[in-house]
Amino acid sequence: MSEPRLGWRESAFIPYRPEILSPPGPALVLAPHPDDEVFGCGGAIMKHLQAGYDVRVVIATDSSYGCFEAGEEGQSVRRRESGTAGKILGYGEPTFWGFGDRELVYDERLITSVLDALAESKAEVLYAPSWWEIHPDHYVLALAAVEALRRCPRPIQLMMYEVGVPLHPNYLLDITELANRKQEAMACFESQLKIQRYDVHLVALNRFRTYTLPPNVEYAEAYRLLNGEDLIQNPLQAIRPGLFYAQSGHPSDLAQPLVSILFIGGQGSLADALDSVQLQTYPHIELIVIQDWDWDPSEPNGHLSRWHEGRFPLRLIASDVAWTLPVRANQAMANALGEWLVLLGDGDSLEPNHIAKLMATAATSELTRCVCAGIRLGNRPLETSPEESVWRLAPEPRLPHSYAAMPLCAGLFSRSLIQGGCRFDTQLDTEMAIWEFWVQLACKSTWIANSEVTARHRDREPVRLEGKSFSRPGGTSPFRVIDGWLSHCSPAAVTEALWKGMLECDHARGENKALHQKIAAMESALKKMHDIESDLQNTIVAKEAQLISSQQWGLECEGLCQDLRTEVESLMSSTSLTVGHKLKRLFMAFRRAGT
Repeated sequence: MSEPRLGWRESAFIPYRPEILSPPGPALVLAPHPDDEVFGCGGAIMKHLQAGYDVRVVIATDSSYGCFEAGEEGQSVRRRESGTAGKILGYGEPTFWGFGDRELVYDERLITSVLDALAESKAEVLYAPSWWEIHPDHYVLALAAVEALRRCPRPIQLMMYEVGVPLHPNYLLDITELANRKQEAMACFESQLKIQRYDVHLVALNRFRTYTLPPNVEYAEAYRLLNGEDLIQNPLQAIRPGLFYAQSGHPSDLAQPLVSILFIGGQGSLADALDSVQLQTYPHIELIVIQDWDWDPSEPNGHLSRWHEGRFPLRLIASDVAWTLPVRANQAMANALGEWLVLLGDGDSLEPNHIAKLMATAATSELTRCVCAGIRLGNRPLETSPEESVWRLAPEPRLPHSYAAMPLCAGLFSRSLIQGGCRFDTQLDTEMAIWEFWVQLACKSTWIANSEVTARHRDREPVRLEGKSFSRPGGTSPFRVIDGWLSHCSPAAVTEALWKGMLECDHARGENKALHQKIAAMESALKKMHDIESDLQNTIVAKEAQLISSQQWGLECEGLCQDLRTEVESLMSSTSLTVGHKLKRLFMAFRRAGT
């Protein structure tokens, strides 16, 4: 059978075969309230007991919230219901810690209680609510279970169960033969079933969990199984459960090298940068943010809270001092776990295919440790404009000045270069430090360029090596960068660079001569244009004078015509003209009569 085009099968996301037995060993079950231990993992409890293992159930809260007018009466009813259900399941009486209902707090006291219970029960399997649960007591107990597991010296497996919110399972336990007994135990919680038919919902959920299982499996409980060692390696899983949806954990993703994206810019450009990271098509990324600005202490992690549930793990490195960019960069690189690193500064944002394109370029050679991409430079955040330009220069490994205008987000480099001693010079100003860092990398590895434009940088003035920008007031001289480059280069490399520099100078001289010739030709053409313009101006003045003269002559003619009209009208209305006209008519009449 051929592999699917997308590179994974459905079984990478959810089990397609049931588990007949629960994980082996004594079990400790943590329940936020009476009934959660039955609703969530009643079948697993019976499986452990059938296999001959001890099961201890701990109920964390007193369950007095909002159910009864008399709190103590409600507590006793809920405890009695759990005791009855425990006898049906077969484990006996639960232990009650008595924390306040909806007052469970994720703190050292709760974590210590879980550690003590693990030690007393000698449990090898810990059942706890999943971190997808939305009830605050459920979620807090899930966090405490994870942290206790991380601290426990013994290897323990964590089985997260579902009650109020379906989880993302990797373990489906067949409880078909135990379903009736579980329903009988759920029916013990009459005080809760009056409020809501939770038993009906959970039976339906257990039935739905057989969706991917063989037809003979009629009911199943879903779990997320994790090992304590996995949580030690990455404790941040406990606060970002959504990552399991975006990062399925199937081998095709995890086999690809981890890329660490390090945001070392300021708060103003944070949103664009981090949102662009969430859109990356490359699947294996971690995000590190150096945060040295103030945030609201009442909001967890301030402005970064919206990204904690993103597709990729986010780690925050906070400081109460204002670090310079070189210091932030060094701190971020020291904390990176990825095989490859990318730096993001002020004004940087990535196209969705940026990391994928750079990693594909890096894969073209096993010796490649530095890759750069084309970068769009401009001030407008969304649309392209004539103000924008593109940086698409492939840096010359032996020419340090070719890196001077290279944007921070352009480079992808191997962490082995950092382990080999490459660092930002904290004595240089920002632009010089970036330039000098690229030169350091060039002394260790040849850069390979991907000319496609896959990122954007705004509002940064590139370093120039000519004119007044050569040494900025209050800044540091480029000669320090050159000195550092020379200290890493062999005589042959220096000779090669000088030779290339001489060739570039000769080429520049030739271009300069041709440019001067073009300028001279343009100046001559411009002089001719000025002469033509002068002649045209004189012609226009003469024509204007003729027009004025013609207008005056026209006015005079119009006056003469008016005088003539007046004289004709006077003549036509005179008496002599009228009598003469009548005599002429009489004379013509006599003439016709004589004829």
